[in-house]
Amino acid sequence: MDLEKMETGKFLSLLIVILVIFAGLLMFVAGFFYPLGFDALGIDPVSTYTYTATVDATGELTGVTMFLPVPSNKGNSPLGVEFADGRGTGLGSGITADYFAAKDAAFIKVVGDRLRSEKLGAEVEIDPMIIDTKNPVANAYLFAPAEADSDPANYKVNVYLKYNCAEDTVVKISLKCVGKNQWSYYNGDKDNSYVNTMELSVKGPQSGWVTADASCVSGMGDYRISL
Repeated sequence: MDLEKMETGKFLSLLIVILVIFAGLLMFVAGFFYPLGFDALGIDPVSTYTYTATVDATGELTGVTMFLPVPSNKGNSPLGVEFADGRGTGLGSGITADYFAAKDAAFIKVVGDRLRSEKLGAEVEIDPMIIDTKNPVANAYLFAPAEADSDPANYKVNVYLKYNCAEDTVVKISLKCVGKNQWSYYNGDKDNSYVNTMELSVKGPQSGWVTADASCVSGMGDYRISL
């Protein structure tokens, strides 16, 4: 009888060891399968888009109206909706910002009687979706190109500017969107991201559409979930 109990105990111990090894192998293998491995490992990543728009002038601008690009996909922009719902940040006194979407692009309309330096922003969490930071051109949100089939690494976007100022006043506009996935596991915090930027510098009064340089850097960070 004692021998039978010993054999049973050995069997159970061996079974537990096998199950532990199997679970470890499953976790190891699942860590290579991005993003499908998140579900297997019980991980809930946090996916966010962050947008900043900086306007800096060497002199005062008056009668200001600007249509600044906001990242979109086929005219849809969750970041633009943040401004439409009044959740945009950094609006100075007398400055308003609203959201305008077209078929293939989206803009933040900035209006003010006077403007010298402004930094607007918005952040939105996408749930339960994982941002495609490897191929944002196809599946994420970008500043819409001025021309179809542009190279997403370096391309042009449209910006509308209307204001009065001294002829020697220089206005610099910088836009930045970061799409990021973040998660934690036993071996620490991990993330991956892409960055879409736009830079523009103009001189003197403006009244109309201009083109600006934009670029996108993708595939930055971790694409192994648990290793």
